[in-house]
Amino acid sequence: MQTNGRYATPVNSLGQPLFTSLLNRSQEICALLIPTPCTPVLTLVPTNCDSLANFDQKSSTLDFANQRYQNRLRWTLGNTPAGCSADVAYFRIYYRSTANGPFTLIDSTTQYTYLHRNLLNGAGCYEVQAVTAAKVRSAFSNVACQDNCVFFVLPNIFTPNGDDLNERFRPKTASPIVRTHIQIFNRWGRKVYESDKDPYINWDGGGPLGETGASVKVSNGLYYYLAEVEFADFAATKRTFKGWVEIVR
Repeated sequence: MQTNGRYATPVNSLGQPLFTSLLNRSQEICALLIPTPCTPVLTLVPTNCDSLANFDQKSSTLDFANQRYQNRLRWTLGNTPAGCSADVAYFRIYYRSTANGPFTLIDSTTQYTYLHRNLLNGAGCYEVQAVTAAKVRSAFSNVACQDNCVFFVLPNIFTPNGDDLNERFRPKTASPIVRTHIQIFNRWGRKVYESDKDPYINWDGGGPLGETGASVKVSNGLYYYLAEVEFADFAATKRTFKGWVEIVR
């Protein structure tokens, strides 16, 4: 470093200037610049919604309340910024459960993949940050999001006879749901059941509105349902399902 300055110019007896300027150099310090790590490029393994919707499993064995999901992340190192370093010690994983909003640091790993387990639903967004051994952090990766699937499949028969098999009218399979408003009608169009308390219905063939107006079991036969379902995807998708179900005891 060097500074330039000038004194008020004194002169000698001959009128000659003694000095006119001053050069002042600082001490010399050498430093090694630490390169910034390259920014990761993130992808998520997509969910096969069609496969899940067609999964052949008896509805009586599904435990929707305790069902858990997982998301698999993969990333590579990009080539930005210019001159960045690929010498990375580990990666920091950030997550948010909504489409927008702040991220939270959930974990770190030395690998280039990560499995986020035990989620109440599969919807969420991620970003990754590389860190060097000198604790220098990269810029955040691109944001990668996974949304919940949207499907809801009801059976057309159930057998509430006390044998603990197929005892309730509930989905054969379904993606995460926020709310279901279900109405059940008999063949004459009389409403025999209505509820929005259980997203997965779980009607046992009775309820607050029995055929006689009391809380009794309805008789065997065909019934018609109208189910208004709100899903737990980012768009809060709402769909209406109509059909019939047979009760056999």
